[in-house]
Parts: sequence; C-alpha cells; structure tokens
Amino acid sequence: MIATNMFARRLLLLWACGFLGLLPSCGMGSPIERGEQAASMLSSSVTISTSVVTQAAPPITEPATLQASETPTMAVVATPLPTSLPTTTVLAPTATTTLPPASGTAEPSAALPFAPTLTAFNPLLAFMGRTTGDRYDEVALYDTAAEELMVVAQEIENETFNTPLWSPAGDVLAFVQSNAFIGLYYPDDHRLDMVELAPPVLSVSQESDVGMALRGWSSDGNWLAYQYLSTYDMSYGASFLLNRHTGESYPLSFPEPITWLEWSPDALRAAGISNDSIYIKEWPTSTEPLPPETTTQYQRPYHDIHDVAWHPSEPGLLVSTRNERVLTSNYLWYLDLVSGKWTQIGEYPVIVAMAYSPDSNEIAISTTNYATEEDQVVILDSPSFATRMQIELPRGGPLFDPIEWLEEDVLALNAGDNVYVLSQRTLEANWVLDSDDNPLRKAYRSAYINDWQ
Repeated sequence: MIATNMFARRLLLLWACGFLGLLPSCGMGSPIERGEQAASMLSSSVTISTSVVTQAAPPITEPATLQASETPTMAVVATPLPTSLPTTTVLAPTATTTLPPASGTAEPSAALPFAPTLTAFNPLLAFMGRTTGDRYDEVALYDTAAEELMVVAQEIENETFNTPLWSPAGDVLAFVQSNAFIGLYYPDDHRLDMVELAPPVLSVSQESDVGMALRGWSSDGNWLAYQYLSTYDMSYGASFLLNRHTGESYPLSFPEPITWLEWSPDALRAAGISNDSIYIKEWPTSTEPLPPETTTQYQRPYHDIHDVAWHPSEPGLLVSTRNERVLTSNYLWYLDLVSGKWTQIGEYPVIVAMAYSPDSNEIAISTTNYATEEDQVVILDSPSFATRMQIELPRGGPLFDPIEWLEEDVLALNAGDNVYVLSQRTLEANWVLDSDDNPLRKAYRSAYINDWQ
C-alpha cells in the first residue's frame, strides 16, 4: 500500500495550470503523452549541502471543538463486474546508476545495466479510468496476479483528486462518487456502501464546478479526510473528517485553507500545508465525538511548502519547498517538531515524491527536470542526509510519483498507468504491466493508478 499518496498534488497542479492556460510554463506533460519508453539514460550530478537553520517559528496552540454533522448515512450495496484481461508480461528496461563519494557530491561512474529479473511484485491496483470525455468517470481494480479487472464504480459525477485510496489495513477502498457521496468498497464480500455527505455551500454559478479530494486515512483506519474544491475559481474549500463506522462527518478547521494533508503513521496526527506554513493537528483519542485537538504552526517564510513526509518513528518531517521566485527547483529540509529547528538538506530539481525506508535508515526522493524531462531517484542516508546513490529513471517517461519502499532495498514508483519497481542494491528493474500491451490502456481511453496493496 502506498504510504503517502502524493500523485494527486501533480493532478491538482496540472488542473491549475490548465485553468490558467499555463501548461507550457508548468512544464508538465501527462504520463501518457510523455510515454514509457526506456530510452537512453544520462548521468548527472547533484550537490548536497547540509546546514542548520536556527530560525524557528514559535508554536501556536489553537484548541478547537469539532461538532458532529447531522447528515444521515445511506448505504447502497452493489456488485462489481470482473473482466478477464490478456496475460501480462514484464519488461526489463535498461538504466544507469551514479554512485556518489562520501562527500555527498555525486560524480559520474560506469554504467551498470539492470538485470532482467526482480522479485515478483503483484499488487492489486486501484485506479481511475476515463471511458468518454475529459474526466475520469470510473473507479476500478486490477489484480496483477490473476490478471483480472473489476469495475467498482461508474458515472463519477465531479472532478476528483487523490482517489481511490486503500485503508491502512487494506480492508476497504474509499473513493469519491460525487460531491454528495463517498464510496466505501469492501473487497472481502464485495460490499459497496455509499456515505451521504453534507453538500458544500456554493453560489449558483459554482454548483456545477465543485470537485473533491480525498486527504488520506488516519493511521488507525477509522477516519478519512476529504476536502471540497472549486474548479470555478481554483480555490480550496472546507475540509472534513469522516468516521467510516458511523458515517458522521466533522469539520476539520485550519487557520487558513490547506492545499494538502499528510497523516502521521503512528498517531492521530495530521500535517496540513498552506503556503509557507505547516499546521500539525493532534487528537488525544480516536473516540467519537472527537475531543478538542491541538494545532501547532511551523513557518518557512518566503518559501511555498510543496510536500511533507513523516519520519516513521520520530517527531519530524521531511519538507520540500519552492522559493517564491524560482519554480524549477526545490529545497529539501528536515523539520524537528519538538525544537522547531529546520535543517536544510540541499537543493534539487523539482521533487515530486519522497519516502523514508521501513527501517528509517534511508530516504528516497524522486526528482524531475522539466526542461530535459530527465528523472532520477536519489537515495540519502538518514540521519546524516549524505547522498548514497543516484539512479537514472527511464528518460522521456512519466513523472514517478509517489514512491513506496516494498523492502529495505526495493522501491515501487507510480508511473500513472503503470508501476516501476527497482532495487537500489542489485540494480534490477521491471515494469509491473507490459508497457506495449498495458491492460489498463486497453480497457480505458486513459487510466491513472492512485494506490495499490
């Protein structure tokens, strides 16, 4: 299961760029337009600088009491239709890797070809499919082991982002059906519950332009965050917490509208992102109704915060930021939530994904250069943040986002309608689906994988 589902941020940015007519300057071609050819690979270097920034924002505590919604819950049971698809084969593309010296400055080294095999990874893919028009209108599953496709929901009515999502235990799949319903699909018995939501408060001109984004599951799997979006004026609306067991929704309030939410892996905590601030919300228990939470603000002036990733076991965050005047590169930081200290790790091409290894000894970040369409995975040591390895990804392909560590040395990277699996130690790599005979492309005009287990 993907620990952090960050690819929706890319969809939101594409949506925003399209709204403003700035797609060329955003430099983001769709994964299908960029293709998945394993073309020639180029080595490049990244210089890592580590310094401690002593300026820390003082924490701000803002208690709030959440009130239960009076919205009723409606359950609808439906049975999806399984569809068998042709046999899937696995390609073994060629790539190169660059090994950095101990100083942390990467220098070119001899090309090392990937071996043709890799430990089998047969995930159950959850994705959105587009049958007609310009909007994803179906939610489906593809079982890569059984080579079967199952349609979970059809006739998706609104613009949706970061959907569908598996719960942490993998026992339920959440998706947006419309701005009035969230679907909860239980694969064990094929049960489908449609949870009715309180409608968003919008003007008459905006009623047909409302969208919704899922903001992730809490670590205990009891709470699902969601947020309304207006595609009319590209604004972020109200956020809520949905209790999957009772169907009740609770307002999730922040001092300002958030653009992203990332749940902590080990507590009822969430990091909300808004402009140059991170707001950490924490609840003492998961009981219903929820008790008052605490909110602490951490600020990085003159930087737009792009993404965060929680440390698996310590109170800290990886944070990627953009300078307000420079959109072609990102800064990477470590934020200590106890002291408030920001440690600068380095400057990179645009960071599209990042994740800690299961043992927290390594960090993988996926970067892209929009000008050259070159993509890399950079492996950092933790906690020294020294560069251990740079791996060139198939050039001319999609953006690789998000990243999940399958094992201590094996990574899976989402490539839109495919998944790229590689080992940083054995230098093996495979596509999960056949790039030349992709079953998702055969079933839909376009497809986007958002989660797997």
